[in-house]
Amino acid sequence: MSPVLPPGLRPGGRFGEWEARPTAFVACDLDGTFLGPDERPRPEALAAARRAMLAGVRFSFATGRLPSGIPLALVEGTGADGPHIAHNGAQVLAGSVPGLDALWPLDDGQVGALAVLCADLGLYGEFYQGSQLLVTHLDRRAEPSWRAVTGPPDTLLSDRSSGAAIAKATLIAFDPIDSDAALHAARALGVTAEVSTAPIFPGALIINVTAPGVSKGSALSHVLRMLDVPASSAVAIGDGLNDLTMFDLVGTAVAMSEAPDVVHRHAHLVAPTGDGVAVALRALLGE
Repeated sequence: MSPVLPPGLRPGGRFGEWEARPTAFVACDLDGTFLGPDERPRPEALAAARRAMLAGVRFSFATGRLPSGIPLALVEGTGADGPHIAHNGAQVLAGSVPGLDALWPLDDGQVGALAVLCADLGLYGEFYQGSQLLVTHLDRRAEPSWRAVTGPPDTLLSDRSSGAAIAKATLIAFDPIDSDAALHAARALGVTAEVSTAPIFPGALIINVTAPGVSKGSALSHVLRMLDVPASSAVAIGDGLNDLTMFDLVGTAVAMSEAPDVVHRHAHLVAPTGDGVAVALRALLGE
């Protein structure tokens, strides 16, 4: 029997294998999904998230941002209880569930190799060490992110004190570059490297780098296992290539309409432009 399409949504590439189930957990991407280009959530999405939690659904944000880049006002506005996933899966923030904090950092050898790669390819690199932002060099083109997400850099990577764990690196090419070659070069170092996008950096190549095997999907798998929630009862909503590991894990994967075709192909369902998160949550909760 063919699945019944929820109202307001359209089929994704994997719709034929989708099975409607009660939703127990939602993992929602931030940039380009819950947040628009103006860095603000739509009121409809906030309200839909609150209603989901009132219905007993646990709501989590899953982002490439550092923990402080998850706006406190957003967490309070939704009542999102987490656990939240930061640094593209390198860190789990327990939220309302004590004992679920986790970190899977890069090692010093990987950090050093990434610094060399940035110098060789002319990339700007950001390295996240606890609450500190370390950069390969100062590049004023990164200021939109400093203002909106991270705050200004704390120090240069070359001045880093050894031993402190670095959760994730973000490599950015503001100038034209062979994106496939850059991604291949990063992956050749043995790390997990995924291309991402950010509305505040239109046209830039962004490569998020985490330790081997670390992704949003691996962190979400850890969270669901610790909470004893079946992956088949989980929903992931996103718009980027770095969301695909979550899509491949959960029972319901929802892509945003503006997402690349490859994201649509990995999704069961596609949400409309505009209030896509709200439409998806309402449909999946049977409102």
